[in-house]
This record gives sequence, structure tokens and C-alpha cells, in this order.
Amino acid sequence: MKRQLIYIVFVLVTFTAFAQVQQGYVKTIGRPNMPGTSLEGVTVRVTGSLNTVISNPQGNFSFPISNQRFKFSRISKKGFELADKDFLRYDFGYSPDAPITLVMVSREELQKERELIEEQSRKKMELRFQKQNTILEKKYERNLLSEEEFQKQLLALREKFDNMDTLVSTLAERYVRTDYDNIDSIRILINKCIENGELERAQQLIYSKGSLDERTKELEETRKLRLQAQIRENRLQQDLAADLLQLHQIALSQKKYDSAYIYLEKRYLTDTTQVVYLWDLVKAYFPRWSFSRSERKERNRKHEAYLLNLYNRLQKTEVAAVLNTDVYVASATMELELGNFYRFIGEDEKAVFYYRKMLNTLKDRKMDLEYIPLQALGSIYLNQNKYVEAFSAYQGALNYCKEADIRIRIQLKLADICSLKGDVESALKKYMEAEKAYGIPDDSVSWKIEELYVLQKLIATKFQEQGRYKDAIRFYNKAVKNAERYYSLNKATRNMNSIVALLGDLQNLYASQGKYEQMYRCADKAMSYVRIYMGRFPSALSRLLYAEVLCQMVNAKAYMKKMATVEQDLVECLKKSEFASNIFKERYRRLTGCIYHTFAINYFNQGQYKDALKSIEKSINIEPNDIKVYRSKIAILNALDKKEESVKVSEKIQKLETETLKQKNRILIFSDWVDWVPMWNANF
Repeated sequence: MKRQLIYIVFVLVTFTAFAQVQQGYVKTIGRPNMPGTSLEGVTVRVTGSLNTVISNPQGNFSFPISNQRFKFSRISKKGFELADKDFLRYDFGYSPDAPITLVMVSREELQKERELIEEQSRKKMELRFQKQNTILEKKYERNLLSEEEFQKQLLALREKFDNMDTLVSTLAERYVRTDYDNIDSIRILINKCIENGELERAQQLIYSKGSLDERTKELEETRKLRLQAQIRENRLQQDLAADLLQLHQIALSQKKYDSAYIYLEKRYLTDTTQVVYLWDLVKAYFPRWSFSRSERKERNRKHEAYLLNLYNRLQKTEVAAVLNTDVYVASATMELELGNFYRFIGEDEKAVFYYRKMLNTLKDRKMDLEYIPLQALGSIYLNQNKYVEAFSAYQGALNYCKEADIRIRIQLKLADICSLKGDVESALKKYMEAEKAYGIPDDSVSWKIEELYVLQKLIATKFQEQGRYKDAIRFYNKAVKNAERYYSLNKATRNMNSIVALLGDLQNLYASQGKYEQMYRCADKAMSYVRIYMGRFPSALSRLLYAEVLCQMVNAKAYMKKMATVEQDLVECLKKSEFASNIFKERYRRLTGCIYHTFAINYFNQGQYKDALKSIEKSINIEPNDIKVYRSKIAILNALDKKEESVKVSEKIQKLETETLKQKNRILIFSDWVDWVPMWNANF
């Protein structure tokens, strides 16, 4: 009898616990011209339950629940994925009157639509850019804008569209996952505005829905009626969070980092139970603010609290599972982020503490990621000029690291340290080992090609400093070849400028060796890229660049005593560059110094030594520390038989060479590449 009573009680308790049945519905994503449809055969599982249910031909399913709140642990169907990638992280409330809608999207259609949206968005942006650029040019042609105003507005226009371009991929991903069946006409219009690059209009539409503070207040009032208005609360909460997230992205594209962070902070405060919101908030922190020092200090204090809050919450298995990870991974990730935060605010001791905690966490778990905190520790020691400790940390990172690309960058760090310690031979050896490790990068990884030519330029510079000019020329040529390859893949203006700069370095090296024909060929090649640049962006800058390269070509011809057009070309250099005299003062000054130096060489070759001396004096007045100009002056003074003055100039050269050696600056090109490893890129 007792056993029967226990059994009855157990059945009653079990029935009561699962008396609540949650209804659900699965559909495909709705697009602007194609509503979503029911989806059959979707596997659904709730957290804490081992049982799964499968949607019927009408897309419906149901499952029993024992609590008012629950989460999904699995939603899957072959060839499909959830439209909302964060859906499994959300906390849902029991809704007896309305089914929970799950939205899925075909992976094949997702890729096609994403590419289509990106292509359409970029075409529209290009048309808008060309239209606004034409308006600016017409104003400039009609003298409605000065050269300075024109350049300033043109630069602002380019920056605006560059920022929009970086937003396109992010927004394309978001739009292709947006279910148009469940958004109102205003949100559709907002999406279209952002897709067309009309960010200000999008902001106006978002704010037209009402004040964010008022909507937040409305959300709080609605929570008091949770049981009666659960559906409305969820919609309001998600809508406000979506708006705040979208405003965050817009502010981010406008480089308004403080506003971007505040939007995510408001989003988190709409529901502090959402670990995902807190996670996004701590990821988005920008340590450089436009606030005053006191405001910045307060912001750092608050962010530190957010970080520690998240760190403590992630120590629990069930909370870590929200981010689809385990406690060890969550702990290591947050220890890295805390270390990064303390490092950015200048508290190195705390940073080292958390990096070492992360190292211990990873060693306990044997995750083969120990190189990450070791890199960070090496970077701190390097900034503190503790070269022995830094070298040891980076060497340890190299021993743990198995990823080829990261190993290369650690090798570059070790080379940098050798260079700082004055061990140039070891530094060169390590730089060249890294260069060999790059191999011949495939076109699909163009960023590797860029890194490679930057490294090759660095190696060429080191060889040049040692007087190993053949090796320097070889690596400069390799750098030029890879820079041209990178440009052919990307066609970006800055890539073209890199080629011109490399060719300029090579020209100077040839000139120092008296190889003027090779110097001329380099300048001629650079000129071909400059003409392309002038065709795309006719401006004071492009004309200045043209004058600089032309001056190098004329300089080479003057040294080769090909004097037919030298004077005429130098006059053209002065005319082409005169518009840049107020905008690019320093570059214009250096150019005019070079032009008068070339005038002097030309006069010298023709035996007009007095005119040569006048020109060289002008060059020295402009560039009083240019050693090669003083060397030319000695040749002119000797031709005029002014030996005493020649001796004084020689003494001046010796003094300049001594000062140059003292002030020599070792620039480590790769010094910032491994310093910062954000937690969301750690690939745990």
C-alpha cells in the first residue's frame, strides 16, 4: 500500500511538473518579396532534456516544460541553419497563448543573397560617391571652393564612403538573416536606408520611433505585467535591443567609439540576465575615449566591473554553456580580456597577473594555446625594455605555437628584440627565416603578400645599413614585385602608393651607388603608377607626387649628363607642385630643395660653376642637413678653386654624419602585430 501511495504521488508530481506544454512553429526566413513557409523535419531540443521533437509538415511542434523560463540546446535540419546565430543563447518564457517561432534559412540561399546584397550596396555607394564627387569638382571649377576647402571636403567624402564600405559586409550578413515577416514597415525602410548608405536617414527613422529613454521606461513598466503581456515584453525588448545594436554599428562606422559603447551598455541594461549582451559589451570596449580624464576614469571603473562580473559568471558551467563553451575556455578567454584591459589602462602588474592565470588555466587543460598569454607577456616586457624576459616569453610562445602564420610573427618579434639589443646579424637571420617561411603566398591570402613585401623592405633596409648593397637591391626588387602583385589583386590607391614609395627607396640606393641608369628606370616605372593615380584623383597631392617622381627622373638624367630637357623638366616640377606649397609644406620644402640641387648638377655639367653654386646655396637653405647636397657643393667649390671653403664644408659633413648616427632610429615594423590578441579572435 505504501509503495502504491509513493507511486501515485510520484505520478502526480511528474504530471504537475510537466503539465505545461509549450507550442512552437518553425518557418523559413521571410524576404521582402517572398514570405517564409512552414519547415518540416526540424529537430528541436530544450536545455536540460534528452528528448527531441521534430516539426510536422505544418512546421508545428510541442514539448513539455517544468519551469517558467527555458532555453533551446539544439535546433537543426540538414542544409539549414538558424537565421539568428545567437538564438540558442536566449532565455525564453513560457507562453501558453502563443507558439514560439523558430526561423531558419537555407545555407545555399544565405550565401547567394549575401553576395547579391553586398554587390548591390557597393554599386549604389559608388554611384552616390561619383555624384557627390562630381558636385565638388564642379564647385571647385567654378571657384566656389578654394583648393584647401576642396581637398578637405574631398577627403571627408572619401572617408565617409570608406567607412560605409566597411559596414557593407557586416550589414549584408545581418540583412540576409533578417526575417521580413516579423518586422514593421519602418524597420524595412531603416534597412533599405543603411543598405543605400543613407546612415543619417536611418538614424532619424530609428529616433522617430520615440526616445530611447522613453522606450526603455516603457519596457520596465511592461515587465510589471509579465504574465499578462509576456509576448509584448519580448518584442519590445528585442526591438529596443536591435535598435541599440544597429545604432552601435552606425556609430562604429562613423568612428564615434564612445557612443558605440554606450549603445551596447544601454542594450545590456535592458536585460542584465543576458550573458550574451554582457559579452558583446565587454568585447566592444575602446580604451581611447573622447571624454575628459575624470570621465575616462569613471568609464574604466565601470568597464572593469563589467569584466569582473562576466568573469565570475562564466565560472559556472551553465552560464559558460550560453556561449557554447566550457568553464576552462570561458575562464581563459576572460583572463586574456582582463589582462588586455589592465594593460591598456597602464596597470601592467594586474595585466601580468591575469596573463599568468590564463597560462596556468591553459596548461591544466592542455589546450595547446599557451602561446597566446606568452605573447602578451612578451609584449609587456618588451615595452618595459626587459629584453631578456621578453625574448624568453616569445621563445616560449614559439615552442607552443603550431599555427604557421602566428609562428612567423613571433619569429619577427624575436628578430625585433635582437635588433633592439644591437645584434644585427641575429636579427637579420631571423627576419630572413621569417621571409622564407612565408614562401609564395596564394592570391586568396592577399594580406600575406602585403606582410611579405613590408618584411622584404625591412630586410633591404637592414642590408643597406650594413653596406651590403647588392643584397639590399635584391630584397627591394622582391618587395616591389610583391607590392605590384598585391596592387593587382586589390587595386587600392594606398597599395599603389606603396609601390611608388618602394621604388623611391630603390632609386635612392641606386643614386648612392652612382647607378643612374637603374635609378632612372625605377623613377620611370614609378611615374607609370603616378599617372594612373593622377587620372583617378586629380588634385594638389597627385600633382605634387608627379613633380616628386619627375624630379627623380631629371636628377638621374642630370647625373648621366643627358641635359637636353633637364632645365625644362625642372621648371615643370616647380609649376606642378606650387599648388601643394600650403597643404603639404614639408614635402614641398624637400622637393624644392631637390629641384635646386638638380639645377646645380645640371649647371655643373655645363661648366657654369657660379650658377651651380647659387643653386646649391638655395638647396642648402631649404635642406640644411642634407649630406649629399654638401658633397655636391664640395665638387663645385673645387671646380672654382675655393679650397678653404671646401675644407669647411667637409667638416660640416663630418659633423652631420656624427649627429645622424646618434639620432638613428630603429623602427620595428612588426612591433604592433602580436601585441593585442582580442578574446573574440582567440579561436578557443
